[in-house]
Amino acid sequence: MQNIDVEQLFADLKPYLVHWMAERNQEQGVTLYDLELRERFLRVEEELKHLRIQTQQWLDQTDKRLIQVDKRLDQVDKNLDLMRADMNQRFGLVDKVFAQIDKRFDQVDKHFEQIDKRLDQVDKHFEQVDRQFDLMREEMNRRFEQVDKRLDRQEQLLGNRFMELNRRLDLFMRWSFGLTITLSGTVIAVLKLWQ
Repeated sequence: MQNIDVEQLFADLKPYLVHWMAERNQEQGVTLYDLELRERFLRVEEELKHLRIQTQQWLDQTDKRLIQVDKRLDQVDKNLDLMRADMNQRFGLVDKVFAQIDKRFDQVDKHFEQIDKRLDQVDKHFEQVDRQFDLMREEMNRRFEQVDKRLDRQEQLLGNRFMELNRRLDLFMRWSFGLTITLSGTVIAVLKLWQ
């Protein structure tokens, strides 16, 4: 607002100043050209003063902004430091977790080694069981062969007995038939004699 009032005031006074300076210069013998030069010098000085004021204001504003930027950068640095500390802490926790995982993997490896040993023992036990089964199979085969031989002998004995029984039955049948015919013939002869 003060700039507008000063400019307005200067604009209002300018014709009077020019006239007053022209009268004064005429009195002093200065030409109109010199007056115009002086007026230009005044304008340049006023413009420079105005530029100096604007530059000073701009520099003050820039300083304020730079101070704000510095504060902001300080806050960012503090935040980054906090984040860095937090990240380091978290990475430390992650390292601990990985160390625990490594321990668990070691335990799992040991457990697998124990399982491998147990499986080896089971394999040996199965080999022993296989040997026992082989021995039992051989023993069973030997016993079955003995039973087969016994059955063959008994079959032969039974066959011989059946043959002997057949022979005896044949002999009995012959004797029975012969006895029946003889008795029939004798009964017929006795009956014919009695008649």
